[in-house]
Amino acid sequence: MNCISKSMSDTIRKLAPAMLRFTLRGRGLSEQELDSAEEEARAALKMLQALHRKHGLEAPDQIRGMDGQEFNKMLEAAQPSEERQPEPVPGL
Repeated sequence: MNCISKSMSDTIRKLAPAMLRFTLRGRGLSEQELDSAEEEARAALKMLQALHRKHGLEAPDQIRGMDGQEFNKMLEAAQPSEERQPEPVPGL
């Protein structure tokens, strides 16, 4: 299942990797850690863009926002039912 909340989508889109690096500088992080944070921000943006392409979303505002209760219902519906759960193995 590929889903993301609208608020998280907005946060990722607004996060410029270079600005993240600038914001984190001076907080005791090494250059390697700053590089890693910047790479992760770029990867999150690429993942979001791929999600938009996969589902034919032309603009970020086409992601439908959900409140927590509705999101939890969706997650519960995606989980396999208890009837399909394998039996626990004794001793594990």
